[in-house]
Amino acid sequence: MYRRILAHEPRGRGCFVEEEKAIAIVYKGVCYPDPFRVDLLVDRKLLVEIKCVAQLGPKEFKQLRTY
Repeated sequence: MYRRILAHEPRGRGCFVEEEKAIAIVYKGVCYPDPFRVDLLVDRKLLVEIKCVAQLGPKEFKQLRTY
């Protein structure tokens, strides 16, 4: 539900928003089609990863750095 609500604002401003978008990676000529999904991709430029935790820890920071 949070994802849909967060997607509403940029859509209302005319942005193109994709939810739970699979991101493919090409590494040394090998394509990995669905290595991870982002919660929101806004205008194909901005990744939004939604977290619901009391405090961000090492696991969450490591995940954010991979983007």
